[in-house]
This record gives sequence, C-alpha cells and structure tokens, in this order.
Amino acid sequence: MNDVDLLLQKLSATARSEPPPQIDVRARVLASLSIPSRRDPLDIVPIAFAGAALTVAAAALLMVLPSWQTLTEPWSAYLP
Repeated sequence: MNDVDLLLQKLSATARSEPPPQIDVRARVLASLSIPSRRDPLDIVPIAFAGAALTVAAAALLMVLPSWQTLTEPWSAYLP
C-alpha cells in the first residue's frame, strides 16, 4: 500500500512541475456562440392531447367524487 502512495506522490509532483499545455479554443467558442440558436416551433398535437386528457380526467373526477365520499364516509349520505 505504501508503494502505491509513493507512486501517486511522485506522479503528482511531476504533474505539478510541468506547465499546463497552451490550447487556444477562443475561436471555436466564439464561433459557436455567434451562431444564432434556432428553435423549432412547438408541435400542437401533444399539447392538444394533454388538454383533452386533462379535460376527460377532470370530468371523471367530478362524476366520481360523490361516490368516493360515500365510500369513505358512509354516513354522510344519510345526514341532511
């Protein structure tokens, strides 16, 4: 285990003594930033389907809610 630690310490000392490589990426970054991002228009079909499904679910909830209340609290149907 000590050998591994010594090897890692030597490697880290060597890495610290070497200068980092000089890489110029400014041109590529600026070129990618200058390209205007184009967004596709929204597809209306999934939005319409979600709206229709939400409407059906809300209608079903409104129809089933009184039955659910009767099942969870049976005496509420007999009280005025």
